[in-house]
Amino acid sequence: MLEAIDWWLAPIGSGELKKTGACGNFIRNGIVPDYQCAVPGDWDGAHLYFTVPTADGSNLWRADLAAGKREVVNKPLRITSGKSF
Repeated sequence: MLEAIDWWLAPIGSGELKKTGACGNFIRNGIVPDYQCAVPGDWDGAHLYFTVPTADGSNLWRADLAAGKREVVNKPLRITSGKSF
């Protein structure tokens, strides 16, 4: 089941889907609960931005795609912290 939960990249033309490994990374790093994943919000070059809801609000995070791999291999960076208004 966990293998199916992920962010996938689809080519514009023909080609195969590419699994990014983002959701497994988020779970391993304690960013999201087991069997859940954040929804991607924006893609800027090698940076993918997303939010993770908490009891106090949401924080903005950035996941980076590894060069040449199109996979999220490093721990994402939390950009904001604190309570929402």
